[in-house]
Amino acid sequence: MISLSASAICEIVDGELYGDPKAIVSKAAVFDSRDAESGSLFLALVGDTQDGHEFVDDAIARGATLIFSTKSVTGNHIVVKDVIEAISALAKYVRSESSQMKVIGITESQG
Repeated sequence: MISLSASAICEIVDGELYGDPKAIVSKAAVFDSRDAESGSLFLALVGDTQDGHEFVDDAIARGATLIFSTKSVTGNHIVVKDVIEAISALAKYVRSESSQMKVIGITESQG
C-alpha cells in the first residue's frame, strides 16, 4: 500500500469523510478487526451472519487509521455506498500509481 491521506482516499472513492483529513493510511486494508494495526484501513463489511460495523471500535483500538463503512461510525471514517466498490476503486488507483508493481492472477477450477 502506498501512503495516502484520508482526504485523498475520500476523493478516490467518492465518499464522505468524517474525522481527520490528514490521517495517513500506509498499511493494508483488513476486514478482520483482529488484523488491524497502526496505519491500516478497516473495511466494515456486512455479511450473512456478521456486520463489520460492530467491530469498528475493536479495529480502532488495535490501531486502524481509517474505516470504510456504509453508515456513520466512531473514529476517522469514510461513508461509502458500497465498501467492496470503494476498496476496488482504491485498489485500481494504487495499481495505477505503482508502475513497478507486478500483478498476477490466480484462478482455480474444480472438476
